[in-house]
Amino acid sequence: MKPLLILPYNGSILRFGGAGFAQPGEDFRTLLPWIGGVEQSPSSNDTAATGYPTPPQAGTGSCACLPNLYITLSDLGATKEWAFPMSVHKLKAAMQTSDSVLKCPVCPHESTTAMQNLMLLTTLLTTVTDCYRRILRHIDAEAAKAEELGTSIQYRMGDSSPERWHLHTGTNDCPMGINVDLDASEYKMLARKVIKADVLGATNSPMGQISITDLVNRLEERQHEWHKGASSTEMREHYSKAGQQCNPDAGDFTCLKLVGMVRHQIGMLGLS
Repeated sequence: MKPLLILPYNGSILRFGGAGFAQPGEDFRTLLPWIGGVEQSPSSNDTAATGYPTPPQAGTGSCACLPNLYITLSDLGATKEWAFPMSVHKLKAAMQTSDSVLKCPVCPHESTTAMQNLMLLTTLLTTVTDCYRRILRHIDAEAAKAEELGTSIQYRMGDSSPERWHLHTGTNDCPMGINVDLDASEYKMLARKVIKADVLGATNSPMGQISITDLVNRLEERQHEWHKGASSTEMREHYSKAGQQCNPDAGDFTCLKLVGMVRHQIGMLGLS
């Protein structure tokens, strides 16, 4: 069976699909792969994870959330095969996009962009979760194949402790790397642990590592902050301008129901 290589993830933003990230005020259509755009470097977002802006406010400035969400969703949709570990980096990059959109201080200032932020962000999170479901299916298939053939799967692993990062060379003869042969059950257990950390989070995770559950929890917190910071009348008016009302229905706001749908999909992965 073809050996697989897994290297420590350093928490950096990865490029994908030949498409970059739009900058505020930039025509994002030039970045879309089907139009023939050029690669751009991802933009950083230093906004704090707390202190979410509270709508409604007067709109100021611009952001690249909408084009970046479209580009990310397009790249995920165009991916035909979801395999472990080769496809994981795309989902990590998508979670970095989600994190940036979640913390955007501009989107909440207008009713339309606030609604687009919410709807497309929940769409991206459900899409990423479904892509992890496909990777889990690939893991199960690879494990079943190895068990049927009685073969092992070779992995190269390394210690990703922050205090030892400087010892990694990134080459085949890296002194921090070790090779190990895994049987089918060991491979399945290890691979699922990797996916579980990405989806549910991990204890003592490396700095900058994001999980889907973390994003969902912070999205729920943000929506509560949005509703808490304005009166119910203002909030209904704010969202109704975008053609949709976020009224409490059966004890919950519409936006929080969307968050609940993502949580339900995470639970369907069977990782807990």
